[in-house]
This record gives sequence, C-alpha cells and structure tokens, in this order.
Amino acid sequence: NGNSGNTTANELYLGGTMDAATNIVSGLITDPDDYPTNVLAQPLKVTINCSDTYSGTQDSTWAFENTNTYSGGTTINRGTLHANGEHALGSGTVTVSSASAMLVINANNATDIAATLNLPGTSATNLFMIADYCAVAVLTIGGTPQPTGVYKASENAWLGGSGSLYVGVETPEVGAVLSIR
Repeated sequence: NGNSGNTTANELYLGGTMDAATNIVSGLITDPDDYPTNVLAQPLKVTINCSDTYSGTQDSTWAFENTNTYSGGTTINRGTLHANGEHALGSGTVTVSSASAMLVINANNATDIAATLNLPGTSATNLFMIADYCAVAVLTIGGTPQPTGVYKASENAWLGGSGSLYVGVETPEVGAVLSIR
C-alpha cells in the first residue's frame, strides 16, 4: 500500500502506488505538541504526492476520516484525497496543484471556513463536492482570485459532484427552516 514519512520538519508526506485500494487515516492529525508555545516549532503541513509509476496501477487514494487540528495546510500534488469528516483538512491553505490531483469533499465543512482553496485551472475537474456544502474564505483558480458567492457543481465545469462551494459567505445552517409569509 502507500507509504508515509517526514520529508522535512513538520511535514507529513503521504504517497505510494497501488491498485484500487484506499489508504484511510482514521487517527487524529495534529500540530506538534509544542506548537505554538515553542517559538521554533512550526505547524504541521500535509502533502499528498502519489504516483502511477508501477505498471497497471492508478494514482493512490487517501481518506481523512477525523476532525483534524493540524494548521500548516494541505497540498495535493498527485492522486486523490477524500475529506470524509468535518474539518478533516485541518486549517490553513488547501492546494490542489495539478490536473492529476483531486480533492473529494464528502462531509459538510471539511475545510476551515477561513481557508484559502487553490485550484490549478478550469480545464479539469479537480474538486468534487459530494457533501451538500463546504465553505472557504478565498478561492483561486489558476492563480486568479474568484468572486465571493456560492459555486454550484451544476453550474461550473471545474466543480464535480452535486454540492456547493461557499466562498466568503456563510453556509446554510443544518436544520434551518425558511418561512415565507
């Protein structure tokens, strides 16, 4: 299956090649114990960098199942990351860096509402919204900041699935009822 290890200080590197299996991280991913009290400590950054160099396989798939508290951001260089829990992506910037990388949001509020989401461009679908909604503060596509508002998968070719991405606006409250008189 996949492999992991620290490539630099405070970076969790998740990679590997495999067939159709999914690597599941069900434990809590947190910043180092002494962060932020130790001025030399840095927040944890998670990097997904999967390859398909092994003949007959596909890019690796990872799934984050927990409410994670790491704060150094998440970068997906290649492969697929499923965010299956609320705040599964911790806090910090979330970057899908290439056309061969994908982020699948399976849980409402999988990102931090203050996060920036960076997508590589509009020519490929790099973000799938399976959950009803997810919110970020800023969305950039191909390096260009996008307007605030609600982006629906049914209206944007770069956004797959059936949910909506809320950018700089509040998400609907669960169980809220609209009454019109």
